[in-house]
Amino acid sequence: MSEITLRQQALFRLIVENFIQTAVPVGSKHLSESSDLRISSATIRNEMGVLEEMGFLMHPHTSAGRVPTEAGYRFYVQHLMQPLTVSVNEAKQLQTQLEDHLENFDKVIEHVSRILAGVSRQAGIIVYPDFSQLVFKHVSLKKAGKKQLQVEWHTLSGWVKHFLVSTSEGIDVELIKKLENFLNEELADLSPDEMHSVLEKYLKANRDHLYHLYMMANAIVDGGVSQSEKKIVLEGRDHLLDHPEYQDITKTKNMLRALENKEALVQVFELVSTDIIRIEVGHGAGLEGVEDCALIKAKCQLQNGQNGTVGVVGPMRMDYRTITSQVQHLAEFLTSQFGEQFNA
Repeated sequence: MSEITLRQQALFRLIVENFIQTAVPVGSKHLSESSDLRISSATIRNEMGVLEEMGFLMHPHTSAGRVPTEAGYRFYVQHLMQPLTVSVNEAKQLQTQLEDHLENFDKVIEHVSRILAGVSRQAGIIVYPDFSQLVFKHVSLKKAGKKQLQVEWHTLSGWVKHFLVSTSEGIDVELIKKLENFLNEELADLSPDEMHSVLEKYLKANRDHLYHLYMMANAIVDGGVSQSEKKIVLEGRDHLLDHPEYQDITKTKNMLRALENKEALVQVFELVSTDIIRIEVGHGAGLEGVEDCALIKAKCQLQNGQNGTVGVVGPMRMDYRTITSQVQHLAEFLTSQFGEQFNA
């Protein structure tokens, strides 16, 4: 693919943002009359032809105008989009809508998802850990190798997790029993933060032969709370029906079917540890059976050092500039609220 010129980038940005707002294929005459490009309709038409050859635009059979392709949207969000900033007034309005729910974690999550769906006119989604599964009940330990332990971790909610923990030194049966007893007696019915607080005290107070035991206990706790089952809140499915893309009954059925698959949605909305915000377009969005879609998702920090994801799903023709800022703002809101309220 030949390199895209600055003029072509400016023209393409206008085409994408015009189509996002109107859902009407964009023609050269309209751009010539309504933009500040100061180039003729014929020149615009030629440049649009080049952009089409590059795979960024397509020419619907029923219209003289052009629309962005999946590759075009992807290029736009990666290279041309300039996210807007949530204004002070908008931030205050969002804060006001949430004030009555701040005492109840689940209510806040549900309300944030509903607000996000409302302001974005997309489906709002929040994925977060099931914190009830993080309260420790008891553990069973078995030797799995010279320097490995097999851990069976039980939580108060009945969730069971199996995993391996490596040790820097060899471990015998007697030490395994001591470790198991310590965990079950000292940490039962505690949350991850409480468990780490207890272990920190032991580690600071003991630099003797028991220090190794407490370090292993800390590694086991880290393994036990590193992953819990995820919960998902989804609001605003009905907003999707307002978009012309989903006037096609087959597309609508495929999208609604994908949104019903909660397990797959959780995987799609997971973020790797280095991600702050991420936009996925078309096939890259990962929704099985749905081609015309896009996801915008942002990381938030929640209770007990756990992360969640705030996001939206909708058609590729999405107001990325505005919605990206809305998603990021609400993710930052959750981080600030639960950082202060629960982790202070």
